[in-house]
Amino acid sequence: MRQVFLRQPWVFKTDPEQLVRIFTEYGEPRKLAKGYVFHHGGEQGEVAYIQKGLAFFRFTDRFSKNRIFAVVPPGGCVGDLDVLTEQRVNVVAECARPTVALFVSGERFRKKLSNDMGLMTTYARRAIIKQEVIEEGMIANFTMPLALRLVGLLNSFVTAYYPLKPNDWNPIPVTLTTFEIANIIASTRSTISTILNEWMDKDLVRRDGRRLLCHGRLFTVDYDWDGKGVPG
Repeated sequence: MRQVFLRQPWVFKTDPEQLVRIFTEYGEPRKLAKGYVFHHGGEQGEVAYIQKGLAFFRFTDRFSKNRIFAVVPPGGCVGDLDVLTEQRVNVVAECARPTVALFVSGERFRKKLSNDMGLMTTYARRAIIKQEVIEEGMIANFTMPLALRLVGLLNSFVTAYYPLKPNDWNPIPVTLTTFEIANIIASTRSTISTILNEWMDKDLVRRDGRRLLCHGRLFTVDYDWDGKGVPG
């Protein structure tokens, strides 16, 4: 589902090798429990590279409800967008699952970027892409019918990990609860369950234990303004 940009909504893709190298060379490995809150932003904030697990970005709205607006799978970074400004933002990054990550200090990350203009250019492009992912998701939640938002989210998860198979079953690489899905696409748990059950009756969706599988036919209704698929 792409209405404005050339990126699928909600789910970040793998960061480029040039940026990952900062973490493989200088990163401190840590095992993090579900619910761990990353210390990012501000002068002392850290930057983390997710190796295993899953992280959510969320904020608390004026009704004290937590809203998930971005998902960071393995291969993505947390804290890299606000590390240059050294300012805090009203955003919480937390582990949605037990997670393994490599951490570097914000100071180290900033120094590596400032000493390498090519690396800074790579970072700037990646930062723009991530903002496009976030904005595309927000736009979808305001403008797209719920069923299409759900199709778009599932598509985003599939294509973040591997090319979509239009004539076969596509395992969703991440196990999400109906509550988490509902939170991301601005719905309710019961409504998401109803839609998934309807798709199961039509043999568009199956369950393999806790894993969800979606047939490529489900994604034929997914809207794309460019009509050429998601660029690599």
